[in-house]
Amino acid sequence: MIVRPTTENLTTVRRLRGIEYRVFEDSDDIHDLINTEVRRELEADLESMGQDPLNDALLNTLPKRKWRLEVVSLGEVLLNPLILNSSDIKTGRKFAERLKERRLELRRALEARGAVIWPIVLLREENLLVDGYCRHSTLQEMGIPETYAYIGTSIAR
Repeated sequence: MIVRPTTENLTTVRRLRGIEYRVFEDSDDIHDLINTEVRRELEADLESMGQDPLNDALLNTLPKRKWRLEVVSLGEVLLNPLILNSSDIKTGRKFAERLKERRLELRRALEARGAVIWPIVLLREENLLVDGYCRHSTLQEMGIPETYAYIGTSIAR
């Protein structure tokens, strides 16, 4: 596999339901983004919760997936209760508290048309949200029924 820095991949801006998204359309570009930028963020989140990213089953499936951009209904997305109920082991701060603050900031930016957001990240089999809790909850709060998502389908290797 040849991995290109995600900064060299081509993105486009799409609009859906009044929201602008910066998206990769090519499956290889999406795969690279998920397995570099998103993976790094997820690893940091797991470490902050006191978990070992090297032994995380979900993280280990990311490279074994075929990724594509799709429009999904926000109401059909499943949230991971382990993430929703987590807290930072160093600060004791709950994920839900941080999410509420971040949601307010994102909503203000979206309503002012001052933000272009990335698609959320889902696993096809469970429709499970992997990345994008703030975007997901903000869009739901704004009454927006659908969003762009990078959806990963498990492939046999």
